[in-house]
Formats: sequence, C-alpha cells, structure tokens
Amino acid sequence: MEAKVFSKKFIYSVIGGLATLCLIIYLVVVNMSSSTSIVNHLKVSFSGYDGKGELKYNSEEIRQEVEKAVFKKVGFNDKEIESLLLRNTTSIRERFQTMESVNKFEKAEAIIGDLDYRFDKMSNLNNGDKIIFNVSYKGKQSESPVKLETKEFIVKGLSKSTKLSVNELVKDSDVNFTGYNGFGKVKLDDEKFEIQGEVPDKLSNGDKVKVGVKESYVSTLAIEGKIVSNPKETVDIEVKGLKDISEISNIKEVIAKIDDLAKSETSNEASSFFKRTFTIEKQKDFIQYESSSFLTNSKPSLRVTAIYKVNRISDSENKTYYQTFGYSNLEIYGNKLILSDLSYKKSVGSKEFADLDSAIADLKSNDYVEYTK
Repeated sequence: MEAKVFSKKFIYSVIGGLATLCLIIYLVVVNMSSSTSIVNHLKVSFSGYDGKGELKYNSEEIRQEVEKAVFKKVGFNDKEIESLLLRNTTSIRERFQTMESVNKFEKAEAIIGDLDYRFDKMSNLNNGDKIIFNVSYKGKQSESPVKLETKEFIVKGLSKSTKLSVNELVKDSDVNFTGYNGFGKVKLDDEKFEIQGEVPDKLSNGDKVKVGVKESYVSTLAIEGKIVSNPKETVDIEVKGLKDISEISNIKEVIAKIDDLAKSETSNEASSFFKRTFTIEKQKDFIQYESSSFLTNSKPSLRVTAIYKVNRISDSENKTYYQTFGYSNLEIYGNKLILSDLSYKKSVGSKEFADLDSAIADLKSNDYVEYTK
C-alpha cells in the first residue's frame, strides 16, 4: 500500500517537473520568436579594390531597429518610441517629467549597452573573403529584445588592384643628391618617401642611403587600387653625381685674402711706452659647408678658415700659440663664392691654442674639414 502511494507521488512529481520544464521552454521559445531580427534588415555593399576593399552597411537603420526593440521591451508605446528614435529632445523631456519614464529610459540604455552587433572585418578586404555579422548580449540570452544570431557575407565586386614593390616606387621617384662630394644631402619627396635611420647630411659619392615609403603614401596608393607589397621594405640608393668642392672656382682667392686678414690682425704695435711684434706662419686650411635651408631661407654657403702659428713678443712676454682666421657665410652661386662685403664676414678666432692639434680638434668639432686642393 505504501509502495503504491510513493509510486503515485513520484509520478506526480515527475509530471509536474516536466510541465514546468515545458513551460520554461515555451516561454524561451516565445521570447526568442518575439525578438527582433536585425540581420534581415542588413543592406551590405563592398567598394574599393581587391586587397583594400571596404564594407559599408545601413548602420543608422540597424541602430534604429535595435533601439526600437529595446524601447518596446521596457514599456514605451509606439508614439513614444517614434519620438525617441527621432531624437526629439523636447518630447523626450516632456516624457521624462515622470520617474516612470526616466526609469524606463535608464533601463533601455543599460540593455543597449549590453547589446553588441558588428562585422568581424570591414576594411582591407579581398574578393572571396567571408565576413561574419554577429549579435551578442551580455545579459541573459532569453531576455535580449534582439535575436542573437550570425550571418555570413562573401566579399565580391571589388575592382582589380595593381601590385607594386617598394623598389619600383623608389626607383621611379625623383630621389637625387645636392651639395658637394663629402657635403652632400639627399633630396626627395618627403610626403611620399623617408630616410630610414639617421638622416645623413655629409654624403660622399658611393655612399648608400636607405629609402622607404611612408605609410600615408601606401594608404593613398591603396585607395587608387595600387597595392604595395611588403611596404616596410627599404631600398639602398647609391650617392652619385656630387661635384667636388674644389670646383668652386674662387676658394683659392679667399685663402689668399685670409692671409691678408691674418697679417692685418697681427700687425706690429709700437709707441714710446709699449712695443709688440708678431710673426705668423700659415699651417692648414679648413672649410665648412652649409647647405640651403627652407626654414631660414638661406642659400648654400661656405666658411673658409686657416690655422696660423703666431709668435707674439713684447717687453713682458714671448708667446707662441695657434689661432684661426677666415671668412664665414660666403654664399655659393654657380660654383662660385660671392665675395662682396667681406669686411662684414671676417671671422677671427678668440682662442689661443697651445698646439696645432688642439686647434685642429676644435675646428673638426664644429664640422670643419681640411682643404688641401
């Protein structure tokens, strides 16, 4: 008898459990079937070139479909939803005069924040690529007002692109060199190309310069359907065509004038109270080349300097030292130095060096090189 009672209770409990499960399943199915499917509203198009294609879709329409479903779920009526979708701020403020409307809207914002819908890729597309649109929800899936689903699209219709190499681009560009051998600079279109590593400014014929393509130019070419293979590559360009600095025709004329300058700056002095004499001997000639500058609007110029050994004798001393004399900012025009107004361009060193090596080291530290022509 007890066994029969237990058996009936067990059967009833099983039946009750099954009924509850069926009800849950029914509610989930009903909720899911009532959820809005936004993938059915998607309108997708592809544009651009193969390898750099772009995906576009009706994002504003999809946003409105999502918000419409959310606003409906939290209890706004059709008229209120219409106003909210139009972003009619006056009507929104009027609706929000009650706390009920405020609470509804805050709940809607929270749901929208938990919804995520996107394509896994929208740029740099190739014909034949598979693109996935996915809808997900951070909360309980059964409570999402938007159907959680995915849809696959195949990229097609992109125009055929042209493949280019960095080497082709650089070779076809106007990369050249200006200045003189040992003082050369590279000249290129800096909106398209760039020097890799330290930018050299004292190039000699035979040197190599690494040139690369700027990322912005690669992107511009891609829009035009020209795809650069391995855009991070660099090309070695050999420096050539630089003239020798000795081709500046009147450097020797300046050197001769420096000798006159040194003599005038070390002329003997004598009076009834004081006497000082000088003897000088030229040691070495140096030059410093300055290229033109767009920023300062300066033209190419040359500094010509000589080191002299000076012996100064007076009643109180007998001193030997080394001093520099020269001319600076001598503009170069047509392989010739402009020598007008030299009195304003003379450069007399203020240092008295103890030995020749010290004087040489000082000039080299200021980018002077010895001139031996």
